Amino acid sequence: MLEALTRHGLHCIELPLIQHQDGPDRATLPALLREGQHDWVAVTSPEAAAVFLEAWEAAGRPQSSVSQVAPELLSAAAAAPIVTFGSPTAVKAWVGLVGLKVAQEKASVCIGSTSAKACASAGLTRVFHPSDPGIPGWVEQVLLAVHEQEQAHSRA
Repeated sequence: MLEALTRHGLHCIELPLIQHQDGPDRATLPALLREGQHDWVAVTSPEAAAVFLEAWEAAGRPQSSVSQVAPELLSAAAAAPIVTFGSPTAVKAWVGLVGLKVAQEKASVCIGSTSAKACASAGLTRVFHPSDPGIPGWVEQVLLAVHEQEQAHSRA
């Protein structure tokens, strides 16, 4: 998504909004990494990367802390006129993080109708989403929101 929007000349900020909990087998990962009985490690998200890095360090590398969202990143995201959502959980987390008033000031662009319904349920009214979920339609909807934003500024 970031790459596709950047190709259109848009400056994007990525702000992880979902907090993950440890699974019951997380403590076994360092030992599994030490044993080396695997061919591949699939890292599927920034959170998974942090979990892997922590376990890798526990398996023999020096300890390192897992970073939190930097306050300046949150401030920059809260100042953005358009916010994108890839899940209903992200909508809930965003509104909880910035508050309903700030969230309502933004155009909300969702990957599909499920996230769009979560926006509506949260009280957000400027919601865009493609009829068919997926990255291409999501990008089109962001561009539509940008166009509407530019039109509103030119009228002001």
